[in-house]
Amino acid sequence: MKPPHACRPGMRFIGPVLLTGEFMVSVCLLAYEARRCNYWSKANMEEYLCTCNVRQLWIEHIEALVKTDKANQTRSGVEALVPLVWLPEYDCFKRHRCSMAPMHAIAHNMTAHIMDFRHQILSKWKKFNEFISFANKIISHIKSFKLEWCKV
Repeated sequence: MKPPHACRPGMRFIGPVLLTGEFMVSVCLLAYEARRCNYWSKANMEEYLCTCNVRQLWIEHIEALVKTDKANQTRSGVEALVPLVWLPEYDCFKRHRCSMAPMHAIAHNMTAHIMDFRHQILSKWKKFNEFISFANKIISHIKSFKLEWCKV
């Protein structure tokens, strides 16, 4: 199984990648096979899939399939491995342009990684507490808009 050219394991720098169903299916298949054949640890698989914009819930699903398949000495099909909307028959990225949506990062759990990265920078320059104070003021203003109906 060959990894996608834009996101090969071990790359030092990963540029922006336009998400497609084909890309998402291929990275999940690669991670599943590498994990099932014991080439990768769970941590390796998680790290790789996070860099490919696969959300944590789906990574856990793949890990559960790997455990089941190892125990039963079977191999899951692609339909069990990835959301059906990523498959060529539907390909939500092509039809609905999900990858262009600004809220897309939240769905793939990228926001938490970005926050951790920025927190490290702010802590290094001793600006973290100042940022928290600034952010909390803005959040309290947003909270006053009464947007409880708006959930992520």
